[in-house]
Amino acid sequence: MLSVVSRRLRLAALLVVGAVVATVFVVLGPAGPAYACDNVTDPLAECREVEEPGHGGSGGGGGSGGGGSSGPCYADSQYGPVKVPCYDPDLGAYDGNNCWWRPAPEHKDPEGEGEQPGMWYQRWCLSPHGSFSTFEWVPDAAAPRLTPEQLARRALALVRLLPPDVQIAPDPSGSGLVGLPVWMWTTVNEHTWGPTEASDSDGPLTVTIRAQAVSIAWDMGDGHTVICDNPGTPYEPRFGNQPSPTCGYVYTTPSRDRPGGVFPVVATTTWRVTWEGGGESGAYTVVRQSAPTPVRIGELQVVTQ
Repeated sequence: MLSVVSRRLRLAALLVVGAVVATVFVVLGPAGPAYACDNVTDPLAECREVEEPGHGGSGGGGGSGGGGSSGPCYADSQYGPVKVPCYDPDLGAYDGNNCWWRPAPEHKDPEGEGEQPGMWYQRWCLSPHGSFSTFEWVPDAAAPRLTPEQLARRALALVRLLPPDVQIAPDPSGSGLVGLPVWMWTTVNEHTWGPTEASDSDGPLTVTIRAQAVSIAWDMGDGHTVICDNPGTPYEPRFGNQPSPTCGYVYTTPSRDRPGGVFPVVATTTWRVTWEGGGESGAYTVVRQSAPTPVRIGELQVVTQ
């Protein structure tokens, strides 16, 4: 519940803050050369931009980089149109008229149900002066449908993309030394590195996503970041003081003057999620970040007489 409220507050803020800083506005309208949208004759129609304003490129099916033909969506504010999510996992699909719709089978109100078969939807709308939510009985013929890209983003909830399972040598329970190699790696499985895939459906439309980690950024806690395009190599005692062949680091200063006497190492995985369905294809990026792992680095003390 808290996440839904927070998300609604953030979306409401878009109508004020986003509009002030926006420099190029495009108003959604009926179907035309720039938009696939018919929210005049059908108020529940999904609006999607075929070509982003001010940029080249073509719409239609396919596309490998940006996610097919489903582009950004816009809501009206007192300052003009502002960009908003076309699909939100908590609120549902955007209808092009400042409202999101999500199926609400949990809602029961026999008096509001029409004679035609359909389903209850929760409708949540933004306005320059606030927001409101209602429950609407929507006949099957008018039920909003997700675009392939929106369905691909919803499918992400079906897979568990986790942050790195951080492994470091020297062991965090001990201590390393300035000038000696540090090895970093993650345990490899479908949730920490991939690949993993899932499919989701909305009516006759089915979209399949495939997720694969492409890199890990290691914030070493001393102001430096190491980016490895691999999961790293697990350390074994037989390697001695050799540097990691795939993902390593060497500290040049001890950690004694840092809070707690340690360097907090944080690893962030970048995942590439590709999708295909409904005659379209595309990709988007997801990141997952680990909790800090404390690494203690000392100095080799040389005794002279």
